[in-house]
Amino acid sequence: MNMIKKIALLLLSALTAACCVSSKSNTTPDDGGDNGGALVGKALPAWSAGELDIHAICTGRGECFFYILPDGTTMVVDCGEIPAGISTSTTPDGEEITIKTVDPMPNSMAKAYETVGRYVKHFLPSGSSAIDYMLMTHYHNDHMGSIMNDYPQSAAGNYSLTGIPGLYSVVPFKKMIDRSYPDYTTYSPAIVKNYAAFVEYASANKGLKVEKFEVGSKSQLALLNDASKYPSFQIWNLCGGGYVWNGVTAVNCYGSSSLNENGASCGFLLSYGKFDWLASGDAGDTNSKVAYLMASQIGRKIDGMKAHHHLSWKSMAARSMSILQPKLIVSENFWTHQPWPAEFAAMYDAYPGEKNIFFTNIAAEVAAANPAMMSKVTDYNGHVVVRVAPGGDEYTVYKLDATDYKYNVKAIYGPFKCE
Repeated sequence: MNMIKKIALLLLSALTAACCVSSKSNTTPDDGGDNGGALVGKALPAWSAGELDIHAICTGRGECFFYILPDGTTMVVDCGEIPAGISTSTTPDGEEITIKTVDPMPNSMAKAYETVGRYVKHFLPSGSSAIDYMLMTHYHNDHMGSIMNDYPQSAAGNYSLTGIPGLYSVVPFKKMIDRSYPDYTTYSPAIVKNYAAFVEYASANKGLKVEKFEVGSKSQLALLNDASKYPSFQIWNLCGGGYVWNGVTAVNCYGSSSLNENGASCGFLLSYGKFDWLASGDAGDTNSKVAYLMASQIGRKIDGMKAHHHLSWKSMAARSMSILQPKLIVSENFWTHQPWPAEFAAMYDAYPGEKNIFFTNIAAEVAAANPAMMSKVTDYNGHVVVRVAPGGDEYTVYKLDATDYKYNVKAIYGPFKCE
């Protein structure tokens, strides 16, 4: 064998070994291999039956997660839309700081609901033209939409097209679920009144079904197409409206005190085979017992979770995280105090072991000012897709380009084994 052939074989062996390693470095399979044919720089392959997809959609203007369940049932959780700008906020130490929004994606002219609608329509399973479930976790504009003076009004209903109502105008959904239906009378913000007008019109004229989130239910968010084929799949409603399921009944975490809107978030534990995923809006530890009671009810390690309250301050306390100990955390961020470095550090140090932490956005100035934090961030700035393999034994994480509408893969992580 001549020297050139020896060198070629050595290089081939090294490349093959590198493609089989799961780490915090990008993996770039040479011809698809174990990652479903997705190559860096190419389009993410379409969902296929038996897979569970969790998409964190990067708009830079609010939170939105899109789920494709193993039988093709679809669900969107939240569709936030906040105005660009500068504001002030008070840190846990009492310091007033200036915060600003990150850049909108994919460009400065994009409306978040249109970006989400276009993304969802691109990835909907073949033959689907509507979202099965739309779940709104709570009544804040970064989860439901702000009223913007330059945004259009609905042509038929008396409401502004923003956030969730705006998304419905792009891609309809069959069932709307929120934390208080049919009672919206006690909520004074204009955004809630706008949403209520949308619900009234769409349910009366478009056939939209609307329900209140049922804390404790394991059947409200069910597979709709072929449930018997996936008996290990379940979504368990754990919290909503300030209540947490304790195994027997829903417990009021606030008693006679005022309800905190973040703590009123709807939250659930999704399970598929060995894979567990927790998502509960902004119900973190900053304002109530909600997050800790949820963690205590789960009572075990989970594979992954959506970060509570965008990993801002006092959102993911050690007492909760030491129970859950997720290896995968995905956070959607759109302000310059998200993630809060001290909170990130406390969360990271709360439990041992491997952690893969992804952010849809981190502002450039935040990244530059916090090198210690960034050294522990797996990846950021893009759509994040968690694809769980059929059966729920392993998952792969993809970062997609959020600067255009091609959704090309920028990085691949995994596959990771579920425990």
